[in-house]
Amino acid sequence: MEDYNIDKCPYCGEELCIEYDDYDFVEDEFHEEECIHCGGFFKFTRITSYSYHTYKAPCLNGDDDHKFEQIIGVPKELFVGRVRCKWCGREEIDIVANKKSRAEYIKKLED
Repeated sequence: MEDYNIDKCPYCGEELCIEYDDYDFVEDEFHEEECIHCGGFFKFTRITSYSYHTYKAPCLNGDDDHKFEQIIGVPKELFVGRVRCKWCGREEIDIVANKKSRAEYIKKLED
């Protein structure tokens, strides 16, 4: 799926999609487009906005223990023994299990 922003042509008012993967992610830089409806050329600039979402993390307040879950990744051998708390994002690793799994994976690649 391509990334785009829907806006309206400043001349004819028709909706158009500006594909932003064609442009650098630089604000206040002018870019030029041609309207696919009326053929008029126009300039546009990019405005980036951020939004934040809050989540409860009872483990940070002493209300509960961390809720660790296995981290999934590829190749799976590199993620053995790696867990992440689903509430606060804290990661822990069982170094012994992870090193053993990595060594076995590398040996398998070399064979």
